[in-house]
Amino acid sequence: MQYMMSIVMHCVTFVLMFATSSAAPAVPSNLLLVGGFHKCGSSHLHRVLASHPKVFALRKEIKPLSNDVTAEKLFEQVVFFYARELMNDDYTDLAKIKGACKRHFSERAEAKEECLRLMSLNASPTLESPKLLLLTSLKFLKYPELVNRWGATVKAMFIVRDPAEYLWAAFNYWIVDMDVSQKPHKTTNRSYRSPELFHELLLAEGRLSWMLGKDGRTGEWFFLVQNGTMRKSVKHLLVLRSEDFLDPDLTMLALGKVSSFTTLELAGFNKSVLSSRTNSQYSVSTKGAQSAIGQDVPAGVYEISGYRPMLCRSRRLIYQKFLALCQMLAARYNITYTACLSANFMPCDDHKSAESDCNSSHDFSGVTARLISGYNSTLMVQVPALLTLIMVCIFACSLRCKHGSDVGVV
Repeated sequence: MQYMMSIVMHCVTFVLMFATSSAAPAVPSNLLLVGGFHKCGSSHLHRVLASHPKVFALRKEIKPLSNDVTAEKLFEQVVFFYARELMNDDYTDLAKIKGACKRHFSERAEAKEECLRLMSLNASPTLESPKLLLLTSLKFLKYPELVNRWGATVKAMFIVRDPAEYLWAAFNYWIVDMDVSQKPHKTTNRSYRSPELFHELLLAEGRLSWMLGKDGRTGEWFFLVQNGTMRKSVKHLLVLRSEDFLDPDLTMLALGKVSSFTTLELAGFNKSVLSSRTNSQYSVSTKGAQSAIGQDVPAGVYEISGYRPMLCRSRRLIYQKFLALCQMLAARYNITYTACLSANFMPCDDHKSAESDCNSSHDFSGVTARLISGYNSTLMVQVPALLTLIMVCIFACSLRCKHGSDVGVV
C-alpha cells in the first residue's frame, strides 16, 4: 500500500512540475497595450501616452517577427522583461535597461537579438518610477497565442472613428489596385482622388477594384467590432473615440478616462502634443506616425482630393450600410455617433450644392444672398422697403406706357 501511495505522489509531483513549467507567465501589471485600426487615431494616442514621463513607449507598430508560437513567446519574454525592469527604481534611462536585457539573455542569442530589435524606443528623456511600458500594436488581435495569454489581465485601449470619416480618410490615404503608382503604399501627387469617385466606389459594392469597408484593409475593423472580437479577447478594455482628440474640451474628458484606466496623472501629458494632430494627411507632406500639425487645420479634407469634403450622400450611404455597427458601438462601449444612428433622417442635396458652386455667376438668388450678407443689419432692414418702392415705380411706369399707347390710338 505504501508503495502504491509513493507512486501516486511521484506522479502528482511530476504533473504539477510539468504544469508549472508550461504555464503562461503572469502579465506584468505595468504593461499597457494600445490597439485599434489604421486611420483611427492610434498614432496620435501613442504620441499622447508616450509624452507622459511615467510611460516608456516602444516604437509604434512593433510586433513579433512572425505568427508562429516560437516568435510570439520570444517577443513576450522580452516585453515582459522590459516591463518588470521598469518597475525597478535603478532603471531610469535607456542604456541601463538595454544593458540589463543583454545580461539577462546572455546565453540565448535569439533573445538578445530580440532585445536589440525592441530597443527602438520612443520614450520621455525624464523617466520617473514606477513606469508603464507602452506597446502599440494594431495587429495584436492577429496573434492568437498572445491574445490567449494576455487577454485576461493586460490593460488595453482601442481607438475607433466615425465610419464615414474612417472610410473617407482611408480612401485618401492608401494606394490600391486602381492606382497607377503602387509604391509607396500611401497616396502621392500622382494619385487621383475625388468625392465623386469615392461615391461611385461605395455604390459599386465590390464590382470595382476597391470594396470600401469590406476589403482586407478597410473591412478589418468593421469585422472585429461587429463580431465582438475586441470584447471577447481583452477583459480590461477602454474604447476611445478618435474625434474626442480634435476638440480641447473633449480631449480633457477623454484623458480623464485614460487617467482613471491607467492611474497616470493628467498633469503629466504634454500640452503641445495634446494641441496637435498626428498623421493627419491634410497634405501629402503631413503623412507619417511622427508627423504632427496644429489643430487649426480643418478635419476631413485632404490635398490628394483637392481639399474637397466628402459628399453628403456618401456619408448617408455609409451610415445606412453600417447602422448596425454604430448601434453596437453605442450599446457595448458607450461610443455614440449620433449622425450614424439617425442616418435615415439626414437631408442631402449635393447636386444642388454643386450647381450653385458651378453656376453662381448666373444665379441671381445666389448673388443677391452674397451681396446682402455683406451689408450691415441696418441696410438689411431697409431692403424690403427699397424693393417695395422699386415695384411701385415699375407699376406706375407700366400704367403710363399703357395710357400713352391708348392716346396714340385715339
